[in-house]
Amino acid sequence: MRSAIFLAAGLALALTGCQDETKAPVTPPPPPVTTTTTVAPTTPAPTTPAGVPKTVEAAIQRYERYLHGLGKQDLDTVCDIAGPAAKQAERQGFGTCRQTFPITFQMIPAAKRKALETATVDPKLVRQKANGDVDVPVKAVRSSTTFAEQELGSVVLSYRDGNWFIID
Repeated sequence: MRSAIFLAAGLALALTGCQDETKAPVTPPPPPVTTTTTVAPTTPAPTTPAGVPKTVEAAIQRYERYLHGLGKQDLDTVCDIAGPAAKQAERQGFGTCRQTFPITFQMIPAAKRKALETATVDPKLVRQKANGDVDVPVKAVRSSTTFAEQELGSVVLSYRDGNWFIID
């Protein structure tokens, strides 16, 4: 019975939170030390896809790169910028861009190709369509020589995947 009393007393002490006074009081550990760090604000990520701006000015710059590539017979530049138009021509039975543009290079006289290396575009003659595409007439091309429609042609650039491409 005495063991039952001790057992009951021990249980009562445990339930009431009493402690044995011969032992040192147990203190709870201090709360963890928290430090605050200040993070400098960052510039939010752009909400548009990475690439060149969707502006008429950027379309003109891209077309000027094409003209310079045409003048230098730079097949990589020309096929990159004229890729969609070249794919359309390929579907119509012409060869690939890499097959057809070397022929185009040879159709432009050497003096005119040289003039294309530094050609610019007069922005006053360029028009943006309601759908955002940009029309560049051949008469907008400024160089040391004049180009006729049948020599160079007018083009339409369209903004796709973050850049401007010739589509027609």
